[in-house]
Amino acid sequence: MDVLNKSALYDCLDFVPGYTFGLLFMSCFSSIVGCCVIFWTYLKLPVIRTFSRRLLLFLSAADFLNAAGNLIGGVRYMFLERTVSPCTNLNHSDAVCIAQSYITTSASMASFFWTSAIAIYILCQQLRVQTGISSAKGLIFYNLVCTGIPVIITSVAIGMDVLGANNSVGTGGWCWIRSSLSNRTQTVWMLLAGKFWEIACYLLTALVFVIAKYCKLNETAHDDDAPRNSTNIDLSEIRPQNNKILYYCISLYLLRLWGTVRFFIAIFSGNMDSIEISLTQKVLLIMQSIGDSWQGFWNFFVFCLLDDVVRDYICACCRSCRSGSPRIEELEPILQD
Repeated sequence: MDVLNKSALYDCLDFVPGYTFGLLFMSCFSSIVGCCVIFWTYLKLPVIRTFSRRLLLFLSAADFLNAAGNLIGGVRYMFLERTVSPCTNLNHSDAVCIAQSYITTSASMASFFWTSAIAIYILCQQLRVQTGISSAKGLIFYNLVCTGIPVIITSVAIGMDVLGANNSVGTGGWCWIRSSLSNRTQTVWMLLAGKFWEIACYLLTALVFVIAKYCKLNETAHDDDAPRNSTNIDLSEIRPQNNKILYYCISLYLLRLWGTVRFFIAIFSGNMDSIEISLTQKVLLIMQSIGDSWQGFWNFFVFCLLDDVVRDYICACCRSCRSGSPRIEELEPILQD
């Protein structure tokens, strides 16, 4: 595996910079906290318990596991980097490495699947298509697809012994697909266990955003026309998401694109082993180390801090914590907005 092995050897000898792990830990911790706040506000605010919010809960669970797994991988890398034989130890796929790879691989894929599920739901709402996807059976179907497929793919991968140490090839210091595999095998598994679904998610969310903006413009232009096929369609739930989907798409691309660029550079750089490629990979590695673990925090930012009801509730809780125990009568008006 010429190109990827060269990159692996270079990373092993040069190591991931220490400050990169500081940024990685910051993004992991903030994502874990952000996901916990999303769970907490959902439990505390009945008014926001819509179907799209339930989908967001499953997305947040996947992002939580992904951030926790990357945190474990970063700690493992820093520990092994300081051992007597760091290159040998970093190339060894121990139990912690394989377990972390299983968690982050399945959670990362699940995150893309749940993001796509939310995009499809928003698309159906914008087109006012009645599909029954917001029913209990629809939620079960979403879980079977968005959680089941990633778990199956990752289970097959671990059964075929392709998960393990990859010397930061395509990651930010955590384990993923073994770098000891052949070029073709590693590329196929990188696509199957992440990159293909990631790119599909990019395209789908971009399509949903374009259609959402088109529907909004069309709705404004024909404000007096009666909505077609609007029976049982809860437009009050989806309209506030029109602006949030833009922010979410931007955050998704800015956070996750770096790893995809690294992947294609490693695949298509051929026999070039120039210092420019190495410097580019280093910069992208730092950005990926932050971005791949930060999605949970930005979900919190978009769907909590940019949501008036949730933001007001969080602010009220912060004020009440300063003044003493919160009184429910002080928070009730917020719940009724």
